[in-house]
Amino acid sequence: MGYGDGDEATVVSYGPSSTSKYVTTYFRHTFTIADINAFSGFLLKLKKDDGAVVYVNGTEIVRANMSQGTVSYTTGAYAAIGGSEENLRFEQIFLKNTFVTGSNTIAVEVHQDVVTSSDLSFELELTGLDAAPTIHRGPYIHIVTPTSAVIKWKTDVPTNSRVRYGTIAGSLTQNADDATMSVEHEVTVSGLVASTSYFYSIGTTSTELAGNTPNHFFKTHPQQSSMAPFRIWAIGDAGTTTADQVRVRDSYATYTTGQKADMWLMLGDNAYWQGREMEYQEGIFKIYGDQLRNTELWPAPGNHDYYSGANASSNNGPYFDVFALPKLAQAGGVPSNTEAYYSFDYGKVHFICIDSDGSPRAIGGTMYNWLVSDLAYAQANSEWIIAYFHHPPYTKGTHNSDSDAQLTEMRTNFVPLLEQNGVDLVLNGHSHVYERSFLIDNHIGLSSTFNPVTMKLDGGNGSSAPYVKPGDLPPHMGTVYTVCGVSGKKGTGTLNHPAMFMSTGAYWGSLLIDIDGLTLTTKFLNDVGAVIDQFTIQKQIAVNIKVMLEGAYDSGTGLMRDDLRVAGLVPLAQPYTGVFTFTGEGGNEIVSPSVLAVIGNNAIVDWILVELRDAVTPTTILRTRVGLLQRDGDVVDVDGISPLRFKMNPGNFRVAVRHRNHLGAMTLAPVTIGTTPVGIDFTSITTTMWGIEATKNVSGVMALWSGDVLRDGVVQYTGLNNDRDPILVAVGSTNPNSTINGYLPTDVNMSGTVLYTGQGNDRDPILVNIGSVVPNNTRVEQLP
Repeated sequence: MGYGDGDEATVVSYGPSSTSKYVTTYFRHTFTIADINAFSGFLLKLKKDDGAVVYVNGTEIVRANMSQGTVSYTTGAYAAIGGSEENLRFEQIFLKNTFVTGSNTIAVEVHQDVVTSSDLSFELELTGLDAAPTIHRGPYIHIVTPTSAVIKWKTDVPTNSRVRYGTIAGSLTQNADDATMSVEHEVTVSGLVASTSYFYSIGTTSTELAGNTPNHFFKTHPQQSSMAPFRIWAIGDAGTTTADQVRVRDSYATYTTGQKADMWLMLGDNAYWQGREMEYQEGIFKIYGDQLRNTELWPAPGNHDYYSGANASSNNGPYFDVFALPKLAQAGGVPSNTEAYYSFDYGKVHFICIDSDGSPRAIGGTMYNWLVSDLAYAQANSEWIIAYFHHPPYTKGTHNSDSDAQLTEMRTNFVPLLEQNGVDLVLNGHSHVYERSFLIDNHIGLSSTFNPVTMKLDGGNGSSAPYVKPGDLPPHMGTVYTVCGVSGKKGTGTLNHPAMFMSTGAYWGSLLIDIDGLTLTTKFLNDVGAVIDQFTIQKQIAVNIKVMLEGAYDSGTGLMRDDLRVAGLVPLAQPYTGVFTFTGEGGNEIVSPSVLAVIGNNAIVDWILVELRDAVTPTTILRTRVGLLQRDGDVVDVDGISPLRFKMNPGNFRVAVRHRNHLGAMTLAPVTIGTTPVGIDFTSITTTMWGIEATKNVSGVMALWSGDVLRDGVVQYTGLNNDRDPILVAVGSTNPNSTINGYLPTDVNMSGTVLYTGQGNDRDPILVNIGSVVPNNTRVEQLP
């Protein structure tokens, strides 16, 4: 029934004026049910253009595309309906007590959005259901942990619940049951093994209704200590039911063939227009059936999810009925005691879902205080923190973060807390564009206050060179913010927020996030399968190394002399290019003069090279960095404070140190290195080195052997390629009493002055280190 499309079986009147049509048209039908107990439930199907409210016996049971609150004959629909949405037949299951034995009346009011609407469509179908159950929605997977998972589904009539499961497809030997008779089924499968795939089916204790195929499975999370690689799919503002949404889904499915996502994040506005049950059914469960049956889902609520009247305080409404979320911290984190916001772990990655719409956003409020506690938990247990919520703190798309209240409050109230606790990545929707920031920090004000000098920690693209961060979640080391509100809708805007590296309204799409140890790569994949944007965040493992150089060591003070620094001879750029080979990283280290001005125990003695070598094949050098060596033996980064860090995943490594005129040394046993700096003391007699006499005992302190002037791995006093003659050459060859000042490899004792004879000369240490008595002896570096 309707008008304007030409396909109506019954044409209805819009009134006397084509330019001022009736906003509301009313329909009514009365029918008789001889015995309500002849039915086990009812299925209602509704087609409407634009909005509708359905009543049974005077009680409202459904409204679609209509805002909450009182509706009158002048109330317009929430939005205009057009395109493919005009042909949707929304479905909803009702229990049999919705109707009564005897006379029943269904009344429907259909609302236009404006009085000039070109068409009206209405169609309603009611089917009485017998006792044989069928699947109406699902199955879908929630709250996965290392030992459990929740499976949800909905049947058309009430039944009990059973999940059959096992580790072999087609051989489901275990059951998890719930005897409660319901159409809403939620079963927790527990006692599982971490990092294990389980196949499953759903149904009743007597009948299998769906599943038991190779595509019905879930995989338990790894143990919390794990840094196993995994993939995330994130979509925002998706549930429109349009062809655009379907293309985004299909581009993801095609791109990830053979490596689908392990988990799935929804960034809010999950079902349009009001997040009602019918809309979740059409916009989520009918669209994503293939993904839902084998990919765990973790949604965030958006404003449209609350338009149904869903209530964050009471956890009532369709959003909270449809999804099961870990309010009791079943999957890690701190209990939030609400499904509106929550957190969970996947190994060493901590996910935080914040409610940016339905819960109070005040500093010191319940959600804020929970987040303080949850971030403290993440600091203690995680290597990555990813936060996601609907309203972006930075956007210049279809919404403006300078003026929209929720966006402003998330930026001013929550961003400082996230950045103080080292959050790495923030995912948002709401603005129907794609935007992605640089690695930024401490931008709390309007977009006009963004200071690229202080707030843009890395102004690169994050792709040709990754954004690099320390690995132990220190504060204010940078966060990347993404807006992906284009998984079902697309718009535009000024797209000129200065914090953003990319801003575009040209694409529908979704996000793929791959985390492999300390490497996180995010791709924006458009609706035809092209990667439009990509960035990587690389975290670093850290070492606290202590080394003494024999040439500079003073056993009287237990410190090394910093004569080179005092004389202004330590170069600002690392000196090892062309001396040693750099692998993976290193070679560009530069120190500020202010660091070289530091005096005392932390004064800089010289540059030193550190290598991470393969634990099994120690000849294989995996990573190199050049650090600064302090008087007390500490090796620090170029800031003169921080431990030395490497862009490498945690693991076991042999650690070697090398110097420009001392013999290098390497640990005998592999060292476990992670993001928390591990101490490696080359000066301790208890630290066993690779080889024989790899380091020299100087009054109980182990030091690197001095005298390798030619840097060939051998200390030699006489013969071809000896280390003595270059000293004579350096001072002028003809007069052995001459001296020369400078930063030179012939300065064996690191005094800043090269001497061939006399007190404190650089020749005698070479003779001593080869054994003193037999000048033909040599001392060979103990590095494989």
